[in-house]
Amino acid sequence: MALNFSIGLCSRSRTKLLCQMNLSLKFQGPEKGQGDEMIRRAQTNVLGATLLSALLIGCAQQTIVPAIAPTPAPTIHLRFQSTQGRTQEQFMKDRYQCVTETQQSNSYVDSTLGIGRSEVRPSCSAFFSCLAAKGYLPSNTTDPNQLNAPGFVYVPDGTRVSCTR
Repeated sequence: MALNFSIGLCSRSRTKLLCQMNLSLKFQGPEKGQGDEMIRRAQTNVLGATLLSALLIGCAQQTIVPAIAPTPAPTIHLRFQSTQGRTQEQFMKDRYQCVTETQQSNSYVDSTLGIGRSEVRPSCSAFFSCLAAKGYLPSNTTDPNQLNAPGFVYVPDGTRVSCTR
């Protein structure tokens, strides 16, 4: 008995895995005078079991498990502890003053594109030093319910300052 068997030409479509199975069998009986009926039955049983196994393996459904989306990072709410008991309104005025006092002009040219750009931003270290000098210490939180906690002031959404490191 000669058996040639191959599985492998598989390709993945958007919804399922498609496999093509090639199976070729050539049955050669025992030579004259050497075989009997039991050898033929054994060969037939092996052949049937091989065909059944090939059929089950080749036609098995492949389950595609969807990827699990990563959990987004929690939103960080910017807030400061007011060491001098300042109000939210006073904090916004002090913060504006620190932004204007610490602004720096940064210019650069992208040599590959030949595009120049200039921007005015406060220096991060100078900005936070200015706020600290006015009695505000950073104390960020991920809990929006803690923004108005006693002794704390916060940066309202849409008013964040982009600073230069």
